[in-house]
Amino acid sequence: MTPKVVIIGGSYAGLAALNTLKSLITKNSGAIAKSISITLIEPKSGFLNILGLPKSIVNKEFASQQYVPFCNFLKFDNVVSNSNDLKVQLKKNTNSDNNNLMLNYIQGKVTKLTSSRVTYTTNDTDESSIDYDYAILATGRNRNWPVNPKGITFESYLNEMEITNKKIQKSSIISIIGGGAVGIELAAEIKLHYPNKVVNLIHPHGTLPPEPISDAFKNKTLQSLKQANINVFLNTRIDTSKTSLNNGETSNLKTTDGKTIESNLNIWATSFKNNLDYLSLDLQRSIHITANHNIKTNDYLQVSNMSNIYAVGDLIELSTIKSAGWAFHTGIQAGTNVYNSIFDKPLQLSRISFKQIDSHKLTIVGGEGSIIHEVKGNLEINPESMVQEYQDYRLGTCKKFIGATVN
Repeated sequence: MTPKVVIIGGSYAGLAALNTLKSLITKNSGAIAKSISITLIEPKSGFLNILGLPKSIVNKEFASQQYVPFCNFLKFDNVVSNSNDLKVQLKKNTNSDNNNLMLNYIQGKVTKLTSSRVTYTTNDTDESSIDYDYAILATGRNRNWPVNPKGITFESYLNEMEITNKKIQKSSIISIIGGGAVGIELAAEIKLHYPNKVVNLIHPHGTLPPEPISDAFKNKTLQSLKQANINVFLNTRIDTSKTSLNNGETSNLKTTDGKTIESNLNIWATSFKNNLDYLSLDLQRSIHITANHNIKTNDYLQVSNMSNIYAVGDLIELSTIKSAGWAFHTGIQAGTNVYNSIFDKPLQLSRISFKQIDSHKLTIVGGEGSIIHEVKGNLEINPESMVQEYQDYRLGTCKKFIGATVN
């Protein structure tokens, strides 16, 4: 019997899990007596480096580099898609060179997951289902547009970035609401590329970013924004009953204390939620989902009461600041443990105990393009290694973890 693995989500953690499974199966192909089927379900036809979106919004050439089509580094035995062109691009020209691996891709969105079956749609109407033995949940977080592009192809993604850029170009006053890492980097990149525009960064608390990081880091971040002539409004809440929550609105903002902030273009970077709507009612009851809508896993990344389901990346409860690095880390561990489960090998713990993770680790691109980096209480400004990595917002590093060719 062929074990069937489904990976739901093709971003940092999901592709790291896929690459790990592929590598282990290929490495041990001579000793493997059974074939394994792996199915990736992901709406986008490529890897999008979400880290680079703040700069992608204002730089079309940079944006074109941040989306890596799957056809550049993956070939599949079977492809399910509404696009015939994509089927041709992604399909292997010959039979698999690894008889132990059947690799499948479904360009679709999962609508329901039970303990043994996944239902998906490729056109938002008709649904299909496949059975699975092991599932890796890597569906991540859903943020506000434009930092959560809806386009499923390279062309549609690039078009979205260009639309936002044109709106910015036409506006004289741009307001970013939300002073988390995404909001800070959006404000910084817009001001860096359009220095003559007024950029507002509006945050409801007295310091930023809100992540659990040192006061020195927060102070340096604020200083960098002010030095870049970004207007920072702290302890300022927008009255949502008097203000549209739609990104791209061109109206002034009303605060809860009755003030007006002049604005031509409003971009909300205030909220996100984990993508868990596809879990069946039975799974929602069985899986431990925290008050923050994170999935509680054991030390092997298995969800509660379901040893065949693993959760990774932004979905899981972690004591650290969630990052692409930790997404890769969990994807690799989950991929390894699915492989070990199939072949009755001991499951692996994280190389670093989740209970001992240092929460104070964060890198932000602040005002004037400065790199603000802190790990284990050590604050650095523009460390050489980070400056180099953030030339492409760490895309080169990401490619190594997902098995893509580094150009």
